Amino acid sequence: MSWSHEFQWIGNTERMNYVAGAYYYKDDGYALAKNQGALAGGLGLPSFVPGYYGLTHFGVGTKAKAVYGQIDYKLTDALTGTLGVRRTSEDKSGDVWAANTNAAFDLPGSPGVSYQPTFDKTGVRSPQSASTKFTATTPVAALGYKFNDDLTVFGRVAKGFKSGGYPVEAPLTAVSNPMKPFQPEKSTSYEAGVKGKVLGGRGTFSATVFRTNLTNFQFSQLPPGSTSPTMVNAGKNHTQGLEVEGAFKITSDWMVQFGYGYLSAKFDRYMVYNVGRVLVDAAANTVPLQAPKNTFSLGVTGKLAQTPVGVLRGMVDVRYSDTLYFYGAQKSSTVTNAAVGPSPENSKSKAMTIVNAQLTLEKIKIGGPGSAELALWVKNLTDHQQIVGGFDMGGLWQVGNYNPPRTYGVGFNYKW
Repeated sequence: MSWSHEFQWIGNTERMNYVAGAYYYKDDGYALAKNQGALAGGLGLPSFVPGYYGLTHFGVGTKAKAVYGQIDYKLTDALTGTLGVRRTSEDKSGDVWAANTNAAFDLPGSPGVSYQPTFDKTGVRSPQSASTKFTATTPVAALGYKFNDDLTVFGRVAKGFKSGGYPVEAPLTAVSNPMKPFQPEKSTSYEAGVKGKVLGGRGTFSATVFRTNLTNFQFSQLPPGSTSPTMVNAGKNHTQGLEVEGAFKITSDWMVQFGYGYLSAKFDRYMVYNVGRVLVDAAANTVPLQAPKNTFSLGVTGKLAQTPVGVLRGMVDVRYSDTLYFYGAQKSSTVTNAAVGPSPENSKSKAMTIVNAQLTLEKIKIGGPGSAELALWVKNLTDHQQIVGGFDMGGLWQVGNYNPPRTYGVGFNYKW
């Protein structure tokens, strides 16, 4: 269950736009897993237990508060400065327990129901709970200079914050503990760019270069001796690149839109356990994940015909993505800082091109004050399918996820 409230005060003067606000968020939830059978006897029990029944409970909670403000001020008619700040405070909590139960899945406290022993048999997974607080102050500053109505340049620097929490589903081992919180992830981002119009406004464009540095970055890792991942703070990384977007009106009825992105990602520090269960910095031996170097999109949309029923329009959209790795694979398994994990070949998603299309009949008169619109669409027109994500279970097995197949749909709406 979750709920949130936000209040904003927005206003402007002749030279200034401003916003101030306060935000509050609360959630809590739990999962109660009922396990039955030999394969469910993992929490310190023998691998094969006839008639085994178990209960595992995980709970989490969040209370977040923030206040923020931002001012855009026209320093001159051409130069605008922006300053903003946000103060965030989050209370996080977690609780966990596991029990041996019976065929009726009775809760702890019932006859014959006992808490399970830990993996190392030194204690029991009786109810454990913990709470902590994370706070951050994240400012932003930007400048924009408007040379004329057709050309503007800008620059921006900002701090970011992603809260920590409790990995309540983590296995209880010598190197992981569900009641030990992972810490907040923090970022510093820089960007500069230009945007404008060409050919008398028939074309628009924007280009941005950027870099983001992450510290204490949060990463899901598999602790040695387990098959259940846990969230940890793995170190530092950075991403940098270029984004270009544009649109051009070929005629009054037809438009072409395009986009290009270049991305370079790198682990600067990546702490993970090797096969000997020793913590090593595997940054130089780990490929960046979910970071295709090149992406490209091209879309064409326009009027196909004026029919007695309405205006028929068409759209074709092509999207290309370079090769990427869907988890942090190890380049070599023999170097001294090699970590536990798959090879790049086993975690690679090949370059992929997806084509989408749509036909839309607009301005259909069916009575009343408005008009209707009927759309026929298809995603992944060529039915291209390949693995685009996955998960490695410590070399025991792998789970792969495919992109959606060719999908058709019909949409109808009425506007007035």
